[in-house]
Amino acid sequence: MMKEIYKIKQLEKDDVKVFVRVIRESFQSQHLIPSIYRSKGVEHFILNELDNIFSPYLYFVAYNGSQIVGCAEFKIIAGSDTFFLNMIASEKEFKGRGIGKAILNFAINFYAGLGYKNLQLDVYQDNNAALDWYFIMGFKQLDYKFLYEIKTSILNLEETNIYIQNFPQYKISKESYGFNYFDVMFDNESMRIGVIEDDLIFRGDYSDSVKIVAKLLQDKLHFENIYFIGTDNMTNMAELLFMNKILRMELKIQI
Repeated sequence: MMKEIYKIKQLEKDDVKVFVRVIRESFQSQHLIPSIYRSKGVEHFILNELDNIFSPYLYFVAYNGSQIVGCAEFKIIAGSDTFFLNMIASEKEFKGRGIGKAILNFAINFYAGLGYKNLQLDVYQDNNAALDWYFIMGFKQLDYKFLYEIKTSILNLEETNIYIQNFPQYKISKESYGFNYFDVMFDNESMRIGVIEDDLIFRGDYSDSVKIVAKLLQDKLHFENIYFIGTDNMTNMAELLFMNKILRMELKIQI
């Protein structure tokens, strides 16, 4: 069989809608929980990001003739020699035909030319097909995190005061893109909490402060789901429902 040749280039504005559709259709909904690609305004966000000449993001698209058959989003990790693969996907009817490898090799050569030496990504432990492919491509596991849902309804906590410091900015961005974050102050402690559609996403250390803020925000602002991503195994916590394990992978670039 003749090897298929795909044209790889950076995303153009006319193709953003297809780019987002391909990614959304390639992932189970549970694998998009912490991803902005499930938000209603992600197309608008990418269109604006394409105008940002100082953007840390790059979007690549693979073509078979004039048809988009694959896509990927990469991000530079500032102050390091590492770049990060946020998303990679291909059209369903083209899976298994070398598109992912073509995009990945193109990106590796591109970033290596800029001096980057490591490529990292996150993959869910139960995403067996993707995980196997990354191992075949030479990635090694670095570490891992856990994804939980916080069931605030079973938390019995005293009500206290918290302060959202960026609510006007949050509201405008959330209405436009479907995602943003809260900068919250509580008891001389600050935390940044992700918001994607009607869900909150906490990251870092799980503490009493996280419990208090999570419950208050859900009770008062009526968020649907509260998620927590952290390094500790906390399946013994009654209010935490284990959802998945997220593996951090790395590939050493050798050109």
